[in-house]
Amino acid sequence: MRRFISQENGPSLYAFTKVRHIVGLDMSLTGTAVCAIPENWKHDLKKVRMFQVGMKLKADATAWEKANRIAQIAHDVTVFCVNCNAKAFSCEDYAYGAKSSSVHQIVELGGVVKNHILETFNKAVIAFPSMSCRKTLLQHVPKMGKGQLKPWVIRNIRRLKGPTRDWTEDQCDAFCVVNHFLMKRGGVALTYEGE
Repeated sequence: MRRFISQENGPSLYAFTKVRHIVGLDMSLTGTAVCAIPENWKHDLKKVRMFQVGMKLKADATAWEKANRIAQIAHDVTVFCVNCNAKAFSCEDYAYGAKSSSVHQIVELGGVVKNHILETFNKAVIAFPSMSCRKTLLQHVPKMGKGQLKPWVIRNIRRLKGPTRDWTEDQCDAFCVVNHFLMKRGGVALTYEGE
């Protein structure tokens, strides 16, 4: 079983870069993804920074293990955001209608992460619907059968080549979120037609 580093003994909270980043989050208990794009990125995907953290627990995990997982993810996300000198934060809105036994835990995770960011940066995390984020990047989102849309989005993001080929599905979602946030803030967002 993975052992968590306690927050007191975890990585130090020092910014390693002077470049300011805009951050997008895709919450997941097994793979929360964070995508940080520098303010003046000029669509250079090599400047995009990715981070992913999470872990699977056994079905009989204790309440302590579940709570500790959420606390550790929130801590690690916050440390990454400090290290990349984050200045604004966005996330994918929760899928409240999803029929999953872990939906309430994802909402809890989101609350803890948002609280960590609020306390550390004095900034609120702005949530956007995933469909809006995907439309900003790919210009349209076709109607597809259940389970077909996300693979289509991932396939189109990986068409960009370069580092996108190695991004996980969660990291691709985080990229969609932060790209949409850039557009909403009047920044330079990436858009191209999905095929």
